[in-house]
Amino acid sequence: MNEDEFYKHLNDPSFFTSDPQEVQHSFEHTKAVVFANLHKLFSDTTIPPLKIKKGESRQLAQTPGYYDSNTFYYNLFDGTYNKRQYDWLFIHEGVPGHHYQSSIESATKVSDVQQLFFYMGFAEGWGAYAEELGKDLGVYKTPYDELGKWEWDIVRSVRVPLDVGLNYYGWTDQQALDFWKKNIRGQDDIAIREIARMRRWPAQVITYKYGALQIINWREELKKEQGSKFDIKDFHNRVLDHGSLPLFMVRENVLSK
Repeated sequence: MNEDEFYKHLNDPSFFTSDPQEVQHSFEHTKAVVFANLHKLFSDTTIPPLKIKKGESRQLAQTPGYYDSNTFYYNLFDGTYNKRQYDWLFIHEGVPGHHYQSSIESATKVSDVQQLFFYMGFAEGWGAYAEELGKDLGVYKTPYDELGKWEWDIVRSVRVPLDVGLNYYGWTDQQALDFWKKNIRGQDDIAIREIARMRRWPAQVITYKYGALQIINWREELKKEQGSKFDIKDFHNRVLDHGSLPLFMVRENVLSK
């Protein structure tokens, strides 16, 4: 296929569903596969049960899904659901993303002062990093499953300079939309929503890419230092076992002898 044919192909009806039962079943399947393989990458697999439910709040329907109180919600109301979102979204919001991270954090003894703070770069950075583990966790079985992750990764990447343009250089919505269209094809429907989000919440969208990049860099640095002794489970313990902290402090924990 040429480029135009390929993007047209990605909108084929076979990639979408409006059946809540099919969406529920697909996420439950992804959950089962991930939980079965979690022990390969993580020492602690005794985490609280994770429920999967259809979203109940239209106010939160601007995202394909979200996590809250041991529950992963997928947003399916009047439209269709993109099947390419099943794997990466469950990983990010559920396990080993936000649900796993919050479960480890809740079992970690931290000071009263630390409990007063929440570090977005650590939280969203971890969620975005976790998506990189999909193949080792037994998902991304087809190129299209993995493509779903990369489609959203492009959105996150474009949002970084877009946020700077809007909130530092004072771009208009039209300038921002033009930048979006220049770099992202086939997702104009979420562009205005994302631009409004960046105006409401400056710098928040940057935390995904920045935080994930730091974790990936720490992993490579520790691999280089430890060589054949490197243990991915130990690495993940080093990242998560001290609760929510600024990234520079997490780095100190990860790279300590």
